[in-house]
Amino acid sequence: MAAAAVLIFAVGTDPAWIETIFIGCWLSVIGCALLLIRPSKVPTGLFFAAAVIAGLWAGAVSSVAGGVRDLAIALPLVLVLVPGQMIVARGWEIGLKVLASWLTAVAILATMVSLTPTPGYVPDHME
Repeated sequence: MAAAAVLIFAVGTDPAWIETIFIGCWLSVIGCALLLIRPSKVPTGLFFAAAVIAGLWAGAVSSVAGGVRDLAIALPLVLVLVPGQMIVARGWEIGLKVLASWLTAVAILATMVSLTPTPGYVPDHME
C-alpha cells in the first residue's frame, strides 16, 4: 500500500480528476471494508490487491488535494493492521466487523453526496 501510494504521488495526477479520484477512493474504502465483513476466509492475494488499490487511491488523493505532509500522515495508518491481527487472533473480530460496517455506511454516504447535485453549492450562489 505504501509503495503504491508513494509511486502515484511521485508521478502526480491531474487536478481536473479530483472528483473522480475522491469517488474512486471512497469506493476503494467500501471494497476494503466489505472484505472484512465477509463470513468466509478471503484469499491472501485478494487482500494484497486491495492494499495496492488503496495505496493507489491514497497517493492520488494526496497528489491532487494534499501534499507530502498528507501522504506522510496516511502511510503510518497501515500500522493499524498490527492491532487488527491481534484482535482477530483473540477471536474478537466482531468489533472489526462492526467498525467496517460503520465505515462502509459512511463511505456510501460520502460517495452519494458527492454524486448528487445539491442546489446552493453553485459557486455564483455562494459569493
